[in-house]
Amino acid sequence: MVIIIILCALLYVSLLKRDNDLLQIRQVIVATALGYGIVFFMAMQMNIQGINVGGLSTSFRMSEGIILKFVDITQGRLRGFFIDPNVVVTGFIVAIAISICSFPNEPKFSVRNQYLLTIIICATDLYYTESRAALMTLSLTVMLSLGAFFKNQQSRKKITLYLGIICLTVLILIILVTNINWNPVFFKSLIAQYENRSALNDEYGRITIWKNAWQVLMNNNSFLGIGQGRIPYYTYRDCHNTWLEWIVGNGIVVGSAIVATFISVPIIFYQKCQKIKILRNDYYSICLGLVCGFIGIFTSLFSVSNISNSYLIFITFLLISIRVPSFDKK
Repeated sequence: MVIIIILCALLYVSLLKRDNDLLQIRQVIVATALGYGIVFFMAMQMNIQGINVGGLSTSFRMSEGIILKFVDITQGRLRGFFIDPNVVVTGFIVAIAISICSFPNEPKFSVRNQYLLTIIICATDLYYTESRAALMTLSLTVMLSLGAFFKNQQSRKKITLYLGIICLTVLILIILVTNINWNPVFFKSLIAQYENRSALNDEYGRITIWKNAWQVLMNNNSFLGIGQGRIPYYTYRDCHNTWLEWIVGNGIVVGSAIVATFISVPIIFYQKCQKIKILRNDYYSICLGLVCGFIGIFTSLFSVSNISNSYLIFITFLLISIRVPSFDKK
């Protein structure tokens, strides 16, 4: 699957030739996330109201169902069209980052509304996943995107107003969808949703799982690895960390090189962004959003095994392919 996605990504970026290609990519990313986001949001509202239709929810991980219900989570966790609710974040986080970075420089009122709606819907869907990693990734991405936006602006009043609108809108939306009054009980209820989960060092906690996976690597073949996707044969559980999965599967040398390659991509591309800002300011906000979204995906994959994540691979090749300026035309 990794090879297939890489080939698709190479074919995709090989067609980037026109000046407006990057603008169209932004439109597709935002529109796709908004479309899926609305579908998932409506599905969750139906579930909350007790309206059950085929394919809406399931109690079995391998069965069809947008919402995965657990014994200790009566409302269920939004997982969209993925197996694991933790994977939903990668489909929305890039759109949120691009929307935040593009909002202030967008002259069209209708498009600004689309960006704002995308932020609200996608953030709410991430909340519905009841994933701690999703909330952490969302918070990090919003802070990075607002920081990048702030750096790109000259008016402090504009960023203050924008930040206030975003925070107030998201807060109001969360209060409305959770039917909780504005008081400390709201925060207690929010925290209570995660109190029945495994702690990091519990038997099934993330750190425990990572330690077991690392021990498997050390006890078997630390240089060449044990092969991708084979950790469950040793520990009966997935690795729940894409970057550790790369290392355990391919060995310390090759696996670390793969991880280092992904880490280097946003660092190197951010340097290009400074030139893009001077030569193509309309591209600059898109590039900032892609970098912030990439970092968000990178962070989220610390909690889930997903080496064939198409968003990560596609954006990696997209960042590599973007040249300065106008795809090397000048």
